[in-house]
Amino acid sequence: MLRPSDGGSNVQLRPGSTWDVGRGTWDVRVPELAERMHPEHLRGITSVIIPTRGPSPALRELVVSLDRCVRDPSAVELVVVHDGTGADFADALRDVDLRVTVGSTGRRQGPGAARNAGSRLATGERLVFIDDDVLIPHDWYAGIREAWT
Repeated sequence: MLRPSDGGSNVQLRPGSTWDVGRGTWDVRVPELAERMHPEHLRGITSVIIPTRGPSPALRELVVSLDRCVRDPSAVELVVVHDGTGADFADALRDVDLRVTVGSTGRRQGPGAARNAGSRLATGERLVFIDDDVLIPHDWYAGIREAWT
């Protein structure tokens, strides 16, 4: 169930809002200049940005659940940003139908720096940030798409 992190009951996704989902939170940001920033063929793509300190079973579980809840893999880009250097994400990202981009902050700078790096790598019209230890419900992406239509 989606709950605004401020404890309210308003269930509308809007830029800058933060939501609690299970064990973590995710932030919603819609770039104001999306109309000019992205070519026509990228319209409608959602970039899901995951900051991480490295590959883990929890990251693998999140990636698999994201892959399962997205019906149209061409509509979602997964951006995984390592807060550090030298990690191998091959196992965590194997057998995923989503388009995946992997980036790095270059050194440990914290999740905020990894989120910022992910937003620079993202090509989608909408950016969604989700922590690597979050469990998402099966209808998570459908709720996001519905909120933006």
